[in-house]
Amino acid sequence: MLCHQLKRFKCADLLVTNHEAQHFPSCLSFDRVLCDVPCSGDGTLRKAPDMWVKWNHREAHGLHKLQMAIGRRGFDLLKPGGTMVYATCSFNPLENEAVVNSLLNAYGSIIELVDVSDKLKGFKRRDGLNTWSVKDTSPEQTWYTSFEQVPEHRRRSVVESMFPPAESAPTSSLLKRCVRVVPHDQDTGGFFVAVLRKAGEAPVVERVPTEGGARAPRQRPDTRNRRGYSNLLSSDPLARLNEVNPTLAKEIREFYGFEPEWVMNGVYSKSSEKQSKRLSFIPEKGQKVLDEFVYAPDLKQQLRVLSAGVRGFEKCPRDGAECSYRIAFDTLHILLPVLTRRVIYVKKETLCGLLQVSQSLLFDKVDDEETRKEIERISVGAVVFRKESSDDCLIMWRGKVSLTPLMPKDEVEFLCFKYDLPNPAKTQRGGSDGVPEDAKQRIDAKDEEDAGRAEEAPE
Repeated sequence: MLCHQLKRFKCADLLVTNHEAQHFPSCLSFDRVLCDVPCSGDGTLRKAPDMWVKWNHREAHGLHKLQMAIGRRGFDLLKPGGTMVYATCSFNPLENEAVVNSLLNAYGSIIELVDVSDKLKGFKRRDGLNTWSVKDTSPEQTWYTSFEQVPEHRRRSVVESMFPPAESAPTSSLLKRCVRVVPHDQDTGGFFVAVLRKAGEAPVVERVPTEGGARAPRQRPDTRNRRGYSNLLSSDPLARLNEVNPTLAKEIREFYGFEPEWVMNGVYSKSSEKQSKRLSFIPEKGQKVLDEFVYAPDLKQQLRVLSAGVRGFEKCPRDGAECSYRIAFDTLHILLPVLTRRVIYVKKETLCGLLQVSQSLLFDKVDDEETRKEIERISVGAVVFRKESSDDCLIMWRGKVSLTPLMPKDEVEFLCFKYDLPNPAKTQRGGSDGVPEDAKQRIDAKDEEDAGRAEEAPE
């Protein structure tokens, strides 16, 4: 689900990994970390009414140590000056303020609980708690106000970190900087948020034991020593196209006129077959992470990557094409500056006319004569129609006698909205006018970019 949702952003500098959060490898450090930890979820009582029946205070006891371990791991991975957000959808202070208090105590002077009240103008929030009681999970269900009240034989289940700080402790007043959101204040769910900033290098912190004991070392797949392969969680490995199928790589490079080496170095095949249906594009930064950390000698440094980069090229088998792979729209904004072939520059009126094509368009139906000649001159295959002095583009398949659109519906909708055109697909996505909800926000930025290019363009 995460990979599917992130595809909408068309962000090539993106790697999705699959690890237990408390054991995330030490190979990288980050400017930002979000600890959206597992929680009892009682803040979702409104949308999940069955929670009223299922809820049990024992859940918080079972999750407390895991939440602390994830919080500490996240903070360890922060760069100095970086920010971590610890968040739950729970009301229970054992899952919220108790965890934050343990982090403040563990990291001392290098951790800061940030006051974000000035950044939430108009947002109804409540301060964090600095006092609470802890209920035992034993049949007696005793309430304790301090750890000293807990009998010796119960201290493995009811641990000291579950309790609030002493009133005189420095962290007591700081906990009020946490943010609590309750449903009836502004018709929302229930949430807890704490923003933590790292001021320096972290000391070595004793790890919190979690359930399950020691982990068995992960076995490396058979492709360990095969050059160019990475450890994606897939039945097929990920490999550089240059290495597994140099013939196809050369075909794509020459067909689209990609001169810089970095273009084809970033094209990966997610299949052991030489003719993969989809080729991914991973920029240089992502490649370095894959090369260095997917097969690091130290198991603690190894990354298990679930998804990397964006769709680069997709197989589109048609008769008579020199190259059967079409460039994917997801990566077009990256490759457009180095695309020296298969590009036809068109006027606004011509682009608008092509946007209205829902099925196919015969060459002789193209209104602009100059564009029609360019279409007839170019060979069979994918072609990019780019508006002059703009990055607005349309990808189509140039067949033997006609053009066929190869665009995502939401992008067609956006361009139609921008140029005040009816949507040829007549799909209702987002608002009542059939346009994505974010289209109006994207329009202003696009128009400013295009106006700037038009002013810079030579007359």
